Amino acid sequence: MIYCPIHRQRVRKAAWLLLLGVWLLAACGAAGATDVAAPTAAVASPTTAVASSTTDVGPPTTAAVRLTLRSTLQPTPTASPTATVVPPAPTPAPPTRTPTATRTPPTGALVVSIDGLRPDAIPLADTPNLDRLIARGAIAWRAQTVLPSVTLPGHVSMLSGTSPEVHGVRWNSYQPERGHVTVPTLFSVAHDAGLTTAMFVGKVKLAHIAVPGTVDTYAYVASGDAQVARQAAEHLRAASPAVLFVHLPDVDTTGHQDGWLSAPQLDAVTRADAAVGVLLEALGALGRLEDTLIVVTADHGGLGTGHGGAEPESMTIPWLIAGPGIRQGYTVQREVRVYDTAVTVAWALGLPLPAEWEGRLIVEAFE
Repeated sequence: MIYCPIHRQRVRKAAWLLLLGVWLLAACGAAGATDVAAPTAAVASPTTAVASSTTDVGPPTTAAVRLTLRSTLQPTPTASPTATVVPPAPTPAPPTRTPTATRTPPTGALVVSIDGLRPDAIPLADTPNLDRLIARGAIAWRAQTVLPSVTLPGHVSMLSGTSPEVHGVRWNSYQPERGHVTVPTLFSVAHDAGLTTAMFVGKVKLAHIAVPGTVDTYAYVASGDAQVARQAAEHLRAASPAVLFVHLPDVDTTGHQDGWLSAPQLDAVTRADAAVGVLLEALGALGRLEDTLIVVTADHGGLGTGHGGAEPESMTIPWLIAGPGIRQGYTVQREVRVYDTAVTVAWALGLPLPAEWEGRLIVEAFE
């Protein structure tokens, strides 16, 4: 065999290069594993922030959670209006409980419907008044409306304690020839008990609910949330009705124009919150803020620029209650439906519940 130092040197160099390549591949593999893990942690962050809203420690819109939500979930003006931020699924409902027998009953009730409000819009918008109500009340982030998920059937169910199968209202326009609803409503039950009632609404179709002899004051205000709230607040100061219903239409109107969860609609949510603030201020001026049962909810949500079907974005609504005897900073775990509203308000006021009503008392919200 002929000894060749040059050949031996090349073999040795090739061996070193091979070892170096193996080491580099191992190092890259470790770095790649690190790079893959990092995005997972980043994605988990907003989920953790939202999940914290379902605990009983405090409301889901505290400053820290709101800051996290806005930094991770705030849509830009060019973002798709169909982006979905779904609150976490509720944990199993706690055992059935009975409200404290010695509770202080409210002296009246204010029910506010923010037409078209999706619950996931609340943490994305600036809503200081809703935040305060959430802090001093109980909220269901996944309450459900009825089918069809549109304005008139949803509001009839909200205020009559019944589903469309019972109240029969499936149309969604003002049709005076059809008359008024034929089932008992929150207004009829309250009026029969000697309480004064009032409705201030932003859509004329809701006149179908104002059965003559059950609503002492009914007003259709065509100029939007701010004007609806202003006129309702003026009536509240002047007449102090025991049961007041206020309908704010602009979130729905903007959703149809610009899309649900679009930047313009989130601005409309902020303006609706300001309208709620006008009503709360009027209650405060009367000295009734602390002893009035307050419910803020919606008739439906929306997806894209529409609603009406069984999709979760249209069916899921917020349901918020605050006032005497209500748990504070609490997240309701049990299933809530829009027609539970009339039942819960009537029961809290000590009113009889009609046999036709299908809704259930949201016992969990009470202390």
